[in-house]
Amino acid sequence: MIQVDRDLYHLSSYIELEKPEQKEDSDFISKSTMDIIEKNQPKREDKKEDFLKRIRKYLLMRAPYDYYYVGKETIKNSTK
Repeated sequence: MIQVDRDLYHLSSYIELEKPEQKEDSDFISKSTMDIIEKNQPKREDKKEDFLKRIRKYLLMRAPYDYYYVGKETIKNSTK
């Protein structure tokens, strides 16, 4: 879970500081967010559902502060 937090923070920072033109590119943001979550989720199927529930709750709490450019809707869609 810590790695997802770090990776999404880096993504948001990257969009804000290095590629501000990506702020409006919802496909880029969605794909990047889904890639980060998928790469960090457990391999076992029985653990994935619990992981997605926990990570969704955690990320939505932090979204307005740490992942402003990722956005709540992207997080909700990426953790279904």
